[in-house]
Amino acid sequence: MPEQERSSSSSTYTRMSKQMQYATLQSQLTKLDKNINTLKSNVNTAANYAPAFHKLQIIHASEFMAASKVLNEEEES
Repeated sequence: MPEQERSSSSSTYTRMSKQMQYATLQSQLTKLDKNINTLKSNVNTAANYAPAFHKLQIIHASEFMAASKVLNEEEES
């Protein structure tokens, strides 16, 4: 195979290889963008639920404190 044909073949292969890499990169960036948007949505949802979780924690703590007081009173009686 003459040198010029080998060089041309190599150049074509390199060009195709780069195109494939760019296509793969584009696909991965598209997936990344979708995942970032999903994460953003999930973080916003969690931020909206945070006050309700805080209230729920207060209610549970109050119930445990009340149950502890009732159980301690029963043991003393």
